Amino acid sequence: MSKPHEHAGGERHHCALCPPGEHRGGLVPFAAIHEPVLDLVRADHPDLPAEGFLCHRHLDHYRDLYVRRAIEADKGQLDELEKEVLRSLEENDILAENAEEVFEGTRTVGERLSDVIADFGGSWRFILFFGAVLFGWIGLNLAGLFADPFDPYPFILLNLVLSCLAAIQAPKNSTTC
Repeated sequence: MSKPHEHAGGERHHCALCPPGEHRGGLVPFAAIHEPVLDLVRADHPDLPAEGFLCHRHLDHYRDLYVRRAIEADKGQLDELEKEVLRSLEENDILAENAEEVFEGTRTVGERLSDVIADFGGSWRFILFFGAVLFGWIGLNLAGLFADPFDPYPFILLNLVLSCLAAIQAPKNSTTC
């Protein structure tokens, strides 16, 4: 059996629903409990004092009851998935696996390569590198270092390269975020 909860100032509190000295875990004051949940507690125990405490076990029970009734009121009845969610809430179970790990395991080599390219194509490293290439391309063709520039103004070849780059970068694989 656990001892009554000692609060600041030496006051001792206990769960309003547990027999004295039998609560397990911490206590939550009525003032900190969501009003609709507290209303459920008061409906089952009309003799509760205006102020008091609930242990986590009872609070979890009434929270579960509140969620269950809210779902039933919304849908009329609980389907199997909702019952499973409520059961796992009661038992503090994990509802789902790590979705990222499951997703990673199903991706093809092409999808992973696509993500690597997309990550690089959207990085500051790429933006700075490609900006330098653009300015270099334009500079070489305007500076007259070549007797005959390989892409004279208005830089038709550069436009073709940029269009091809945009076409490669534009599609987004629908299976990735």
